[in-house]
Amino acid sequence: MAMGSMDHEQGEVVICTVAKQREVSSSPCLGPQLQQKTTASAGSRGSTADSHRPSISLSSLHSFNLDALEELDHIEASVEACSREVQAWRPEIFEFQRTLQHAARNQGTVSLVKSLETGHFVAVKAMPQSWTTLSHTEHRQSHPHDPENPWMDLGIIRYLSMKAVPFVMKPLGIFMDSHWTYCVSEFATEGDLFGFVSQGLEPGAEREQDLQPFMVQIFSAVRWLHDQYIVHCDISMENILVTK
Repeated sequence: MAMGSMDHEQGEVVICTVAKQREVSSSPCLGPQLQQKTTASAGSRGSTADSHRPSISLSSLHSFNLDALEELDHIEASVEACSREVQAWRPEIFEFQRTLQHAARNQGTVSLVKSLETGHFVAVKAMPQSWTTLSHTEHRQSHPHDPENPWMDLGIIRYLSMKAVPFVMKPLGIFMDSHWTYCVSEFATEGDLFGFVSQGLEPGAEREQDLQPFMVQIFSAVRWLHDQYIVHCDISMENILVTK
């Protein structure tokens, strides 16, 4: 997710590496589509506890499950579509600036790169093809017990971007050469939230006040994910990026 800055020049908060896993649950407390109905119990006109107790109808629960399954179908279609949209890597149109971080889980690196076609700075995550393989299906077959799946992350980010969900770093393309897979996205100018906060105010009331807008954006971003029946499963200050 991407957030604004502590001087109140608000941008967006983006939860990076967005969704690690999606989960469909029949638990009524997780369904944003569930409707609550209040019923007053007989002989308790003076009691507000029973009158405000929510009840769940079977039709509401059934509707929630259908909505979740339909959403899941769209997400899976987006994951499969990623490998069909891969383009040939063109190093001549990119100018390397510096390494931003090492992506140990995906055996790669994230670099700041300048697009010579647009003049914009972008983030490029390079992962070895021996790890990514050529598609989601091939990756599952080659790494059946690995919890990390780059195609799942890419597909979910693609899906959220197509639905114009806020707080998501915009994907700009997936590229390959004979050895590497390159994922290009918007560049978060201020880095991750942990580093950003560490360079700011000392812990205390003033810093808490400055961070309140960030927290509002984080909770809003998580709600957006949950409304799409997506669970992030790895939210941390290092996985939240800050941009102006």
